Amino acid sequence: SEMARFVLFSVLLLGSASAFISVPFKDCKSVATIEKLEMSECTLRDEVIKDETKQVCIFAVGSKPTIKITFKSTEAGVDNLETTIKAKFGQSTLPYQMSDYETCKHGGLACPLEQGKSYTYQQSFTLDPSYPKDTLFQANWQLASGGKKHVCVVFLARIE
Repeated sequence: SEMARFVLFSVLLLGSASAFISVPFKDCKSVATIEKLEMSECTLRDEVIKDETKQVCIFAVGSKPTIKITFKSTEAGVDNLETTIKAKFGQSTLPYQMSDYETCKHGGLACPLEQGKSYTYQQSFTLDPSYPKDTLFQANWQLASGGKKHVCVVFLARIE
């Protein structure tokens, strides 16, 4: 029936919305070894930036994506990690206020981290409707402790 087909289509749509996709990133001098960056509720789109084709993560306004960073700790006893997020729009940088900034508590990490072990940090964030729309920005995501950037990744994004 038409209804059954619609329900199935909706279920498939919902299923894909929560799926994680691998997002291209730049490592910004992380102490740890970054293995991969994944994101839910992001659609990758090719955009030409300064004559180069780059993949940009497109987010919907008001969505609540989840970021997942898999990394290997290169140090033992890493604790009290704090999450810092910044968005760079052209020349201006805006900090993103993460209320749950305590990485070990809210990012699914078993701290203190052990040397040579792989971990997956995972956290959801909300894209407030007040954020600049249709503007390319560089997202900088850091997990730091004692002035050390254990994890630091940069990726391109846009809210539509």
